[in-house]
Amino acid sequence: AALLEPDEVLKEFVLPFLILDVEEVDLSLKIFIQTLEANACLEEYWLQTCSPFPLIFSLCQLLDCFSKYWQLPKEKRCLSLDGKDLVIHILELLCETVLANAKTFSPDTWIKSLSWLHRKLEQLDWTVGLRLKNFFEGHFKCEVPATLFEICKLSEDEWTSQAHPGYGPGTGLLAWMECCYISSSISERMLSLLVVDVGNPEEVRLFSKGFLVALVQVMPWCSPQEWQYLYQLTRRLLEKQLLHVPYSLEYIQFVPLLNLKPFAQELQLSVLFLRAFQFLCSQSCRNWLPMEGWSHVVKLLCGSLTNLLESVRLIQSVGPWAQGQEQDLTQETLFFYTQVFCHVLHIMAMLHQEVCEPLYVLALEILTCYETLSKTNPSVSSLLQKVNEQRFLKSIAENISPEERRQTLLQKISNF
Repeated sequence: AALLEPDEVLKEFVLPFLILDVEEVDLSLKIFIQTLEANACLEEYWLQTCSPFPLIFSLCQLLDCFSKYWQLPKEKRCLSLDGKDLVIHILELLCETVLANAKTFSPDTWIKSLSWLHRKLEQLDWTVGLRLKNFFEGHFKCEVPATLFEICKLSEDEWTSQAHPGYGPGTGLLAWMECCYISSSISERMLSLLVVDVGNPEEVRLFSKGFLVALVQVMPWCSPQEWQYLYQLTRRLLEKQLLHVPYSLEYIQFVPLLNLKPFAQELQLSVLFLRAFQFLCSQSCRNWLPMEGWSHVVKLLCGSLTNLLESVRLIQSVGPWAQGQEQDLTQETLFFYTQVFCHVLHIMAMLHQEVCEPLYVLALEILTCYETLSKTNPSVSSLLQKVNEQRFLKSIAENISPEERRQTLLQKISNF
């Protein structure tokens, strides 16, 4: 028999520690998830004995702290933004379990409990309440900033506008993006409700500018999973041609006579990330984040760029051209590698050296990808191109500091 019943475990080792500035918060969350998962198959609904609604609210309070994460002093941040994903996962699991056992409550108790929770959530950031959309369905509407109605076709049967401080005119896109990082299902829903006329170039241009601004505002506070939702959303917007990301010639020596269409999305995403970091590192934003915040956004960026590299490898290796049905895409892939390498080094040059290690490692990986692929194409024209690109990449790497990183990059380029 267990030394402690699951409800006792939660009361003793979890509930008192669900606070961002308590050192044990990480451990308590791990105990929480293990307790929920280990006892998921119990016939008896044990959660009711430990007041599930206050438990849900405690998790919501913890999530609310993340909305002002980087404004908090370091000693008040005992859980990383990676830990936010665990909090969200536990909240979802807890809500699912409680909903599945709703019949164990009397109808009156259930309604009163829902109403109590809904009232309590009014104290918190509005996005926290939106995470409980399914939980409140049929009882309460989703409360969102009024500006969201300006850019979305929201049904008043399901959504209601609230005046939220900080969401004045022109913040509809910010609110929309904050909805999109909550889950893939809400992201898809928001995308379907978005009002942008693809046939109106000016509207698409303005949306694209606003999207970049909103992305920069949201990114530093995203957990890895939330950022992944936004990454997928950005791809969907590019597919639908709702998002316009012009590809500049800043890192192109000569106009390449290549078929870049298969890599259009990857190139646009790489440029978009560069633009986002140019914005983040600008005079108006550079003081937003402490050093750990910069490390966090670099980590998110590296994850996305790694996804791009994997995507490009996949396109190059399994497309119809790989079976000889169309032109080989080796040159196009090499072009992509040179571009993303330049973008990474550009971002490194704007950041504090102490947060650049992951980007430096990624830059070396990109050079390895380039070197490996270029060896498969030994033609005279490709050799000439390799020499030209080698010279070009060296000129870019010359701007990197400190000396050790610069020399390592230059040495690797010389070995092509």
